[in-house]
Amino acid sequence: LTAEIEGAGDCWSWFGDAAEAPPLYVHPVLERLRPDAVAGARAVLRRILFDARSNAEARRRHGARYLANTLRNLPAIAVEPGVARLPGAWRGQPAVIVAAGPSLDASIPALRLVDGKVLIVAVDTALRPLLAAGIRPHAVVAVDPSEANGRHLTDLPPCDDTYLVSEGSIDPFAIAGFRGRTFFFD
Repeated sequence: LTAEIEGAGDCWSWFGDAAEAPPLYVHPVLERLRPDAVAGARAVLRRILFDARSNAEARRRHGARYLANTLRNLPAIAVEPGVARLPGAWRGQPAVIVAAGPSLDASIPALRLVDGKVLIVAVDTALRPLLAAGIRPHAVVAVDPSEANGRHLTDLPPCDDTYLVSEGSIDPFAIAGFRGRTFFFD
């Protein structure tokens, strides 16, 4: 339902840490005449507040790591291009986004069939399984700053034509194998 209300998914930042839910005022007539719409709007608000709390918790847990990793990555950030250079890079190319999960193994045969015909973008945790299956994604996206997550991007089989699209806060060891092929965003 959040997707049905344009922009709702981006509203979480308006609520800070959402420690206190804002008051919600609903006109009684609207509640009586459109109960489903009102219930849907309440569900959207609950989702927005959940997202605000989740982001606040992530900042609390990872804030120091975000800062430390970003400072360690500054030399790479200074020389690698930003994602602003990517728009239009694969214009008109059909794309498949691949994430790790229970269905990834079952999807490998289908991905082999489209390899070379579509843009394949992997989430960092899906890169190693794809490479092991002989599929070399065009790009891999990484946002998690943890050392454990960074290990998904180290000691990889050859993937010299795979670009890394990443936050500057990922583990510094994760970007080492992608020198000259990294695009940073914030």
